[in-house]
Amino acid sequence: GVDPKSILCEFYKAGQCVKGFKCKFSHDLNVQRKGEKIDIYSDKRDQETMEDWDQATLEKVVESKGKEYQQNKPTDIALIEEESEKTPIEDEIENQRAKLKTSTPMTPELFMEWKKKKIAERDEGLAAQSAERAKNDRMSGRELFMSDASLFVDDAEAYEKYQREEESDAPEN
Repeated sequence: GVDPKSILCEFYKAGQCVKGFKCKFSHDLNVQRKGEKIDIYSDKRDQETMEDWDQATLEKVVESKGKEYQQNKPTDIALIEEESEKTPIEDEIENQRAKLKTSTPMTPELFMEWKKKKIAERDEGLAAQSAERAKNDRMSGRELFMSDASLFVDDAEAYEKYQREEESDAPEN
């Protein structure tokens, strides 16, 4: 920190210091603040402007700024001219259709025939899968019930067996 003897005693300045020689602060009125207070509200640095520059300095600044912006070019911006050269999506679809060699016109009858064929293929796949699971003894409860419901016969007294017994004894006091 700062040496206390370089700071004037505030009590001495007001005429109230009773410590005298033992006071750690200075009682010399000439020991005021030697440096002036820093003005934090104004900037004392050089106020350099472009009017003071010569041609070489101006060219140097332009060159350095040009490099700065040259390196940071945006990459995701597409030029309007490039976008206008692209063909519309409708034309692209028509071009792809024209490239197809054989095409069958889609009618509701053809669609229903295709749909029935796909459903039959799916059912065959599911049947083969369930047969494979049955062979490996890994059928789910639902599959077991659907295959043979007689395996799941419940006793007539099953409900009574799981009933909670009522306590007939009254609690004693």
